[in-house]
Amino acid sequence: MSENEREIRIPSQKRSIAKKKAIIAVAKNMFLEQGYIAVNSNEIAKRAGVAVGTLYAYFNDKREIFLYIMEDCNVQFRELCKKTHAQLQIDNDPRAVIERIFDTLMEALSVYGNLFREYINYVANTTEEKRAFFAEQNKIIFQILMEMLNAWDDKLRITNKEVAALIVLEWCFTVTDLISGKRHPIPAEVLKHEMLDSICRYLFH
Repeated sequence: MSENEREIRIPSQKRSIAKKKAIIAVAKNMFLEQGYIAVNSNEIAKRAGVAVGTLYAYFNDKREIFLYIMEDCNVQFRELCKKTHAQLQIDNDPRAVIERIFDTLMEALSVYGNLFREYINYVANTTEEKRAFFAEQNKIIFQILMEMLNAWDDKLRITNKEVAALIVLEWCFTVTDLISGKRHPIPAEVLKHEMLDSICRYLFH
């Protein structure tokens, strides 16, 4: 059996579970502070206060640790979207709804954005892998947008809601990336305001 095929332990005892959680927490902070390339498994184990052999009992390598962290980020993102969705059901102002969806994306990027960028740049092996990883996130936001568009049917000037939802989604992603990556000197609030106005002009009479 090769190293990549070896059996990975699933901790069941409190002490073992605590060790795995420590590895994950330390690794997440190191990836955020130093970036994926600069981090190594030995240093993760050292900072987590566990033997290197213990780390390798739970993970094959640092990439596997990173992917575990990213999956946890996805779970938290889905929970954030569910919370946003529940709030939107009692809000009838379309511009405020779109702003809340955008703010949800910004909130997620403020916490996980650096990890997402490290994943895209250094961890994902193929474009298809990247697409598959973010598909679930996109699907959740897309479904929320579709639900809102259906509720606003009498106000819409567009006719193809699926295309409109996709365009709005990509619009939001582009601006969140501009703001979170600080890739433009224009203030964040100005970018956000112009984006919301443009989306509303595109969608509504």
